[in-house]
Amino acid sequence: MLKISAFTITTNNIKNQYPVIESVKSILPLVDEVVIVDGGSTDNTVEELKKLGDKIVIIQDEDSKWEHDWIYSRMGKNWSRGFDECAKRGADFIIKFDTDYIFDNTFKLREEFEGIKDKVLRVGFHRLNFQLVDRHFNKSPKTLAVNYKMCKEKGLNVRWGYDMKNFGLCDEAIIYKFTEHNLLQGELLSKSSHRHITQLRVYNYGYCFRDKKTAEDIMYRNMIAFWGQLSLMGQSKPSDISREAIWKSHLEMYAKEFNKKQNIINIDRHPIEIQDKIKNLTPDKQGYNFYGRYETANYFKK
Repeated sequence: MLKISAFTITTNNIKNQYPVIESVKSILPLVDEVVIVDGGSTDNTVEELKKLGDKIVIIQDEDSKWEHDWIYSRMGKNWSRGFDECAKRGADFIIKFDTDYIFDNTFKLREEFEGIKDKVLRVGFHRLNFQLVDRHFNKSPKTLAVNYKMCKEKGLNVRWGYDMKNFGLCDEAIIYKFTEHNLLQGELLSKSSHRHITQLRVYNYGYCFRDKKTAEDIMYRNMIAFWGQLSLMGQSKPSDISREAIWKSHLEMYAKEFNKKQNIINIDRHPIEIQDKIKNLTPDKQGYNFYGRYETANYFKK
């Protein structure tokens, strides 16, 4: 029988206002297990996830624990750890997801995977990107699933995560190899022609459920880590890396997004796992009206 596994990483995701419980609930009907690599949560994230049932596998030890600062290499290590754990547990297909993704689990994913198990190395997913919960922008399909069994048969040493050659924590699987200096180099699996775009819809809520302070904190830590990594590669940092400058850049970036084609969505078209969280959104959360910068979603108008 085809085994489908999924993996993600967490660290204080409830405290940091990710829809982590809703995310994991949404993917559970589609897969045989969910591997969660936790970086040392001190809130109740791990305890709440354990309540979701026997499909949940928690990895939490000294090897997964975060350093004091947010660094890209740690994220990469934990992503790769999750992928490797799924592989060790005998997965045929391995799905990577972030905990701001909600899956339309009414889709017959297993039937689709059965039909492509001998044909493709990777599966691309369409993502509906939300900055406000009443509209979305369509993102280009990214590789979020790997046909691990087929890759193994072809002798491809596939892992996921941090890669110096292509730089980053991308949504594409990486084929790793060691150079003559014993350093990891990667080649994106996306260069392979064996790809399939699934019709499964993934709802990507990003910062929708975060208040402004939490959003600012996470954006600041993320960008400091990003520029820190660039500096290790010999690239210079921007002249102004203050909290205020980073937040201003964040707002400007998404202002451009709002000028693109927007797809309006009714609340009953969101996955059922997230509907209550949307109904209970308050004006201090981004998904309500982007902290007062945009028109309030029709859901919340009196």
